[in-house]
Amino acid sequence: MGVNDFNEFIPIATKIGRAAEYETNTIFKTYSPGVSTARDDVAYAYNQNALADRAHAFFDNYNAEVDRYKRSRKGAKGQAVDEFLDYSKVKWSRDLKRDLTREEMLSLTRLA
Repeated sequence: MGVNDFNEFIPIATKIGRAAEYETNTIFKTYSPGVSTARDDVAYAYNQNALADRAHAFFDNYNAEVDRYKRSRKGAKGQAVDEFLDYSKVKWSRDLKRDLTREEMLSLTRLA
């Protein structure tokens, strides 16, 4: 199979196919970037033990921030969450910040 043979394959998706009103010569008409957590280092690994270790470390770091938030008078009195958070150990998303302000802890059983 040569490099030019790839031109014969049906594309998975294209901008032209997405904009077309009718059937196109693509596998999918619509597409998206998919789920984007920006935490691939926590969610994926080739080794199950390494993945479990990283997930537990992430949960521990997040839960420590929830605990610190609960105990802090600044956090409890409405200090802006972005000013309160320690960004060195947790990659914060809008949803994760919301969970923190609700004082929700993370665990493997909660995610299952």
